[in-house]
Amino acid sequence: MKALALPLIYFLMLLLGTAEVTAQTQTHPFSPLRQFLQQDSDTTIVFQYTTNWIGPSAFYAYFLSKKGDRLQLHAYRDFVRSGSPDSVSNKQQLGPRNEIILVPESRNRYFNPLRVSPAQLELLWLNLMAQKPWQIRDDKVDGEGCPEKLRITKNSIEDLNIYDGGGIQCMLITKDQIKALDFYAPDFYEKQCPGRAGRIAILKISALFDPIIQAY
Repeated sequence: MKALALPLIYFLMLLLGTAEVTAQTQTHPFSPLRQFLQQDSDTTIVFQYTTNWIGPSAFYAYFLSKKGDRLQLHAYRDFVRSGSPDSVSNKQQLGPRNEIILVPESRNRYFNPLRVSPAQLELLWLNLMAQKPWQIRDDKVDGEGCPEKLRITKNSIEDLNIYDGGGIQCMLITKDQIKALDFYAPDFYEKQCPGRAGRIAILKISALFDPIIQAY
């Protein structure tokens, strides 16, 4: 009975902790890690995908920081590589991996530098700055989704909304300014009602980060 009770207690803690931290994540928490980077760097760009699904990946974030001429890229995520879902290593690492949901975002074991060459970092920075991130208008400014919620034709009515999509958050941090950008399902809505400049810009930024994210 005791053997069954411990996993149940851990699951309840995980579930409650996830609900609390997810709500904080959606409001761009200025975590201890982000406070440190604000003081330590001239500029930091924080990029992350958001999701409605509960799991460690909902808390992954990527930090591109510049101090003087030096660029650094860090990931806040777990780096568990496992075999099959039933593998011994996966079972042993499942608990520690899920702890990313419960602990505050800080300079802990989940925050690690990525091995990216200086030339790649410089190119990433230049391409990112080309999108003029400080001038991007997000969903808080332009509104979420399409101006028209339904597409009505003679023979059909099409709902232009998505209700279980993911999103993109991007936080721009300097020593005296913070700007949080938030987009819900930008790729979906760009197909439904194309042409919004802010949405196009954030999709270009995500395309810059994607190869790095996939490489790790």
